Amino acid sequence: MRTALTHMACGLVRIILATGIALLLWPSDTFESGEWIHLSTPVDSSSAAPQTSSDESEPFVKPSYRLDALFVDLPSLKLEGVTGDGKFLSYDLGDANLRSVGYVIKLITEPIDLSKVPNKYKEQSVIQTKGGPVTVMPLEQATYEVHFVFRGLDVDGFELFRIDSPTHNVASGANASIQGQTPCTIPAVLAAKVDKLTLKVSVDKCLSAKE
Repeated sequence: MRTALTHMACGLVRIILATGIALLLWPSDTFESGEWIHLSTPVDSSSAAPQTSSDESEPFVKPSYRLDALFVDLPSLKLEGVTGDGKFLSYDLGDANLRSVGYVIKLITEPIDLSKVPNKYKEQSVIQTKGGPVTVMPLEQATYEVHFVFRGLDVDGFELFRIDSPTHNVASGANASIQGQTPCTIPAVLAAKVDKLTLKVSVDKCLSAKE
């Protein structure tokens, strides 16, 4: 009986020790609790001069533009303000050791300059679809496809990871609030080392442009 109790006690000690070791190895950070992290938009040496948000004193980096957003006959999307917050998410991933980046970002975009819009956009037109003819009204604002680039930096400013958001549609002359979650993930141990999470906007395409 005494031998059986000894074996049972040793087994419990092994379980407690194993659990303790696992807890010690698990990363501990305030960001792991799901708290919101302010998304900063720092300017690096390769960036253009920062702009200042119209509703915040915080400067932000001009967006980057892909070719499909630049080589069209409509003006490029311009931003007046960029602010946001992010957090590391662990649910619905199927793996407790992975994290995605959840975010809520506010974009204020400038109205399109109609003096630079070709006449073909200023006239009402009719296009044929499978469901029948559709009347297209003159263009007042353009719609663009954008995505966000997040960089996780450690306490010394070194980049730990870079991860992209899915694409979102944004109109010119709008005050948009965009919420989402990155489709790609990073290891939880890497997320635990993050001291700063940065944000940059990429304008990918002008959806209103006609071929």
